[in-house]
This record gives sequence, C-alpha cells and structure tokens, in this order.
Amino acid sequence: MRTLLLHVGDDAVRAIVVEAVPGGWFEVVAQHRVVLGLGRAIRRDGQLGEGRRELVEETVRRLREAAFRRGVDRTVATVTPALAGAADLEALLEGCTEVAGVEVVLRDPGEQAFGLIVAAARALGRQALCPVLELSDSQLRWCGTIDGQTFEGNVAGGIDPLLTEHPDPLTAAGRAAAARTVAELLRCPGVVALLPEVPEGRPLVACGPAVVSLAETVLTRRWGGQRPHVEGTHVTGEDLRQLQHAVADAGPGGRLLLPEVDPAEGDRVTLAVLILHELTDRVGADGVVVTTADRHDAEVLAALELLSGAAPLDALSLAAGPSLVGCDAFAVRLFDALRDRFGLSDVDRDLLARSLSLPGSNLPSAHRRQARELLEQGVRGLDPDRLVELACLVRFRRGRLPGTHFSPYVRLPRIRRRVVERLVGMLRLAVALDAVVEADACAVALVDDGVVITVPEDRASSLSRHWLGGIERLLGSPVLLVQSPAGVTH
Repeated sequence: MRTLLLHVGDDAVRAIVVEAVPGGWFEVVAQHRVVLGLGRAIRRDGQLGEGRRELVEETVRRLREAAFRRGVDRTVATVTPALAGAADLEALLEGCTEVAGVEVVLRDPGEQAFGLIVAAARALGRQALCPVLELSDSQLRWCGTIDGQTFEGNVAGGIDPLLTEHPDPLTAAGRAAAARTVAELLRCPGVVALLPEVPEGRPLVACGPAVVSLAETVLTRRWGGQRPHVEGTHVTGEDLRQLQHAVADAGPGGRLLLPEVDPAEGDRVTLAVLILHELTDRVGADGVVVTTADRHDAEVLAALELLSGAAPLDALSLAAGPSLVGCDAFAVRLFDALRDRFGLSDVDRDLLARSLSLPGSNLPSAHRRQARELLEQGVRGLDPDRLVELACLVRFRRGRLPGTHFSPYVRLPRIRRRVVERLVGMLRLAVALDAVVEADACAVALVDDGVVITVPEDRASSLSRHWLGGIERLLGSPVLLVQSPAGVTH
C-alpha cells in the first residue's frame, strides 16, 4: 500500500510517496521538496503572514496533485513542531487541511524525538534503542528513551546560527561559542537524565547533514576516492583530533584545498568537529557512530505506523540469484569445514552468506557494477569496513583475482585482506563446481595438507584442474577432487 506523506517543515514542504518493506523500513517511490524557509520567517516575525500561508497552501496542493499520479492509497499530513510558535499556526493548519483533503496534524516534539531514535536504530541495524545526538542546521538536540519514556534536550545553536556569528569556527571566539553550545546542551534536564545511559568509552550515535559530511571526510581519508557509504561510520576520538589539527594547520584558505574535505562543506565540517570533540571529551565517549537517519525518516516511519513493535533489522532481503542458487549451501559447508583451520569468525560467515544472497548475473561486468553500487548505496546493518569487504567478495567472485585493480581491497588491513581472499576462494570454488557437477551434491573433507571435494562419478569427467590454481592460491591450501561411485550423502 502506497502512502503519501505531506510534511510542512521549518525549511521545506515535502511530499513523499513510500511503501513499507521488510525490516521495519520503507522504500521511497517518489518525493518532491520545495524550500520555503518558514522557520526563519517565524524567528524573525513571530508568524508566517497571510502571503506566506497562501504560498504554503498552494505548494501543498500542487505537491499532492503530483504525488497522486503515483497511485497513492492513503495520505498523512503533518506540520513540524518547530512551527508551533507561530502566532498564526491555527490558520496554517486550517488552510493546509482544506487543500490536503485530510486533517493536518501538528507533530508532538516527543513523538518526533522517539521517531528519530527508532529510525537511527533501524538504519544502523541495531537491536536496541540508544540515545541519538542530532546536529542540524538550526539546533543541537540529544534524545533517548529510559523505561519507555522519551527524554530530550536541545539548544538553538545549530550549524547556521553559529557560522553566522562566527564565519571562521577556529578563531578563539568560534571555539568558545562551540564550547558554550555544548555546555548549554549538557545542562538541559532531559540530557542530564540521559547521561547515565551513555556508556563511557563507547561512541555516541550522531546524525545531521554536517555530521554526514564529517563522516564522508573521514571515509575519504581512510579509503580514498572510492569510499563506502557513510552509514555506521565510526568517527573515533582520534579521527576528530587529527582532523581538527589538519584544518587548523591549513588555515581558512588552505582548508578549501584539503583533498578529503568538500570545499563547500569545509566550515560546516570544521564546526561539527569542534562540537563533537568537545562533547565526546566531556562525556567520555570514543567519538561518534554516524547515521544518515534524520527527522524526515522519523516522519515517514510514523506515517507508516512502523514505530512500534519489534521489526527484523536485517534489511538484506534480496532473493538468491539464479547463478548462485545451487552452490550457496556448499559454500557455507565449505566455510564451516575450514573456519577453524583459517581462524575465521561468525562475522566472516555472515559476510559470505550475504554475498551469496545477493542476486547473481552472468553478464561479464555485472560483478564490477554490483560492487560499485554496494559501496555507493550501502546495506543497513553493515558498517563501512564490513561493506568494503562485502563489495570485495562481489567484485572478485568472478574475473580477475583480488589485486590492486580494486582500490578498496588494497586499503584493507593485511589481516582482513587475507580473510577476504579465503572467502573469495570458497565462493569461486562453489560457483565453479556448480557449473558442472551441482555443488550441492558434493561433500567436503579435510586432510592434513589440503581439502578433499567428493563429486558424483557420473559428472567427474566434466571436471578439469585448470581453474583450481587461482582458488588454491586464495585458500592457501591444495584442493583434491575425488569421485564417489555411489553418490554422496551429507
């Protein structure tokens, strides 16, 4: 069922057509956004005024008409709590209700905060809710739950007002303003109540456009130009210190020339570093884990009624492709046989299983395209390091063996490169066997100096050893193929 969410926000009016998908999440069918800057108008004038209200109503009407061409089944319309202070709020709600065709509801701040907490947990693939720090353009907000009750604290010291007051955040006045903003946040009663829920030495969960830009900067420093998706990036305390030194040493002009920093985001990233460094130092946290979830995701989850109830958080619900269906069980059995010999873990088994569950394709370049798409789009529940390893498995499951032609593989730590090679060897062996003998009918056994694969006698003549050399190099172990006249049982 397709749902249209019409949302009047403090920065823009949005129309989002969505459908619920497994994992307590949603798929965006279409979305439109018109920037109106209503929040600035209210902060300046205390109200929207008749002209601006009419503009909002006309925008809602046009967006509703455009969205309905997508086959909408139901409509939900909301107004952000940030507009609650407008003197003409009631007139805005009445006018929007008339053009939207449904009652327009003013969102409750506590409900919106809870929605953000749930959205962050779902996006990160976490089983439990945790406090979320939101560094937005207009405010700094920290929210969390204790015994089912939502607590939050916020200060109107987001990116825009701080940069307006201090265009260079690294001046003494800019640093002092960032520190004061953090101190004000920590004095908020809701935040004081949440602090015992923050484990010392663990990272905080953070979101917001500037935080995402910061994560992109850190990932570029780690992985180069072919960086993975930012979801789940752990920006450590050391990352924050190093980046703060780098932008300070570069100066206001040189900051724009740092290769890992987007020139358009330089000052925003610098301010985010200052705020997060100050906050994490004061609460004893090791940096932040970044999520791309935001208040708009929270609004969508609320509209779809997905905020309550347990939902599976593994969003990788992709059907096995036709080229891998017959060999996935064999590849997992091969892993289970070799894991102790190679010192592999449950995390490594999960990576192999995920690579097998991705759709396969026989097109010559499909593995290259799919690896690139994985890095760009991400997978919920996988942090960037594991995402790079999954992309390596996809990239190397056919074609050339692992090497420098795929730069993310080269930037993996040496011990993880070796694990990737082992897993790629298992995957390539399973695919190669399945092409001629149906890998699911083969058995696996270990001997002191190698791996023994038993295949049915009637298909053994189809096998040759020319493709085993690369697989044996990846596994670091010889592979022996033997026949079984009576067939194989597992």
